[in-house]
Amino acid sequence: MTIVDPLLSRYTKWAKGVAPVLGTTAEKSIKETAKIPLLFEPGESWEYSVGIDWAGQMVERVNDNINLEEYLKKNVWGPLGMKNVTFFPSQHPEVLSRLATVSWRHGGTNIFGSTDNPDGKVEYTNELFYTLKAKECEGGAGGYASPSEYFKLLMSICANDGKILKSETIEEMFVSYFE
Repeated sequence: MTIVDPLLSRYTKWAKGVAPVLGTTAEKSIKETAKIPLLFEPGESWEYSVGIDWAGQMVERVNDNINLEEYLKKNVWGPLGMKNVTFFPSQHPEVLSRLATVSWRHGGTNIFGSTDNPDGKVEYTNELFYTLKAKECEGGAGGYASPSEYFKLLMSICANDGKILKSETIEEMFVSYFE
């Protein structure tokens, strides 16, 4: 993850380069890699962060330490008929066989992860965007699913169908507190 916020950039420099590693690139635990301070109190503003990874850890703890994947199978993926979703694709051949490889554009990237050279040559690789060595379920960016499986989740939320969330919860999701 590239740190863009100036305060977090200064912090990671001070902390000798310690920065969060997101999205199943982490070969260490969330406790080891997600040690960055809050920039503001929750609900006061928004920034990309490791907050959802910590929320996943909380879900595990308050549910008798059930693995987040097992919790989601029971409470989200199962009720929505999402069969090919996992945090560990190397353990699920039906998911692993469909992971997309990446192509890289020559010319490097900027701090936002976009190309520095939009006219650079694009070259196919057989590399995966993420490594497959995650030690635990990373709630923030660690799930693997096909677009059609993920669409089932989005459809449930947009339809407000009550399969996984109460109507009041979905209504609250669409309230803006930053106006």
